[in-house]
Amino acid sequence: MVAGVGPLNRLLLPQTLESFRELRLAGASLRADMLLVYTFDTSFHVQGSVLPPLTAISLGMLPLHEAVVTTTVSAVVYDVRTAFIYGLAEATARESQMTSLWTSRSAVDDARLRTEAQAFERLMTEFDKAWVAIIAEHGSKSAGQSTSGR
Repeated sequence: MVAGVGPLNRLLLPQTLESFRELRLAGASLRADMLLVYTFDTSFHVQGSVLPPLTAISLGMLPLHEAVVTTTVSAVVYDVRTAFIYGLAEATARESQMTSLWTSRSAVDDARLRTEAQAFERLMTEFDKAWVAIIAEHGSKSAGQSTSGR
């Protein structure tokens, strides 16, 4: 029941987004009926060493710290014209990695990339379920209407 899918180009959006209304206006300019909006929320912290004397002796080279990264990806499907919310999906991934004082920044960034990829993949699984529910509830109502499905 989808005629097409397309991303919103940055040129269609204002420099600073202040509301979903601006996203809906951009979607309307593409004659889209629905809009899938998703966000990444990533947080991290580095937990200190359990063996502080060993950190001093090793000059911070031993991986005695733990970098913990958590990413949550949230999605919502909006009706472009009315702002009706058809469905929601969300997924989280968490990872920890041992690091030294000298490598904590790169370790956190590596873990961030992994958790963001994992969370997005999980979101797609959740979105599949949400989409089935959206079609089951709203598909027959719009089956007679012409939709671009973007």
